[in-house]
Amino acid sequence: MLQKFKTQLEQVEKSESYTKFKSEHPESYLSSGFVIIEDVQAMNNHDWQVDFYCPKDKKIFTFLVHSDSVEEKPSDKVFQKVEKDLEPIDIDRFSLSPEQVIELVREDNIKNNRKVLPSKIIFILQKSEGINVYKVIIITLQMSVLSATVDANTGEIIKIASQNIFDFGSMQKGNAK
Repeated sequence: MLQKFKTQLEQVEKSESYTKFKSEHPESYLSSGFVIIEDVQAMNNHDWQVDFYCPKDKKIFTFLVHSDSVEEKPSDKVFQKVEKDLEPIDIDRFSLSPEQVIELVREDNIKNNRKVLPSKIIFILQKSEGINVYKVIIITLQMSVLSATVDANTGEIIKIASQNIFDFGSMQKGNAK
């Protein structure tokens, strides 16, 4: 699956829309990759979202790869609690594949008696505090969310937490959007 990301990144970089984007934002760099999957066995059937960060504009520019085209999405401000530039990632420095990472998380769940039946799995490739990481978010059939941050080189699970979806906060009358 990591190879698929690399292939799709190459498709983006060869596209007309990326060439135009890069000429308008030469200081931009690869900041993350994003994919949502439903079935671990079919990981390679999913297309990645490729994100580039422009420090001058403080915006993310997103490209989606489809089988025969590359689509550029409108830019978006970075969602952060503390504003700081996103770190560039070097995908060639990711030693572990998403398949290896999900296996590490699965083993940790077994070791810690967490019963997790995945419904959807979100993978985010990024750099955090100088470390290439996978952020893995698993939405479970038990209505909980398991979030793990895994070092993409060593496999160390830096952080892992689970929370019931209903604990995220309740929508109160008049506050729904």
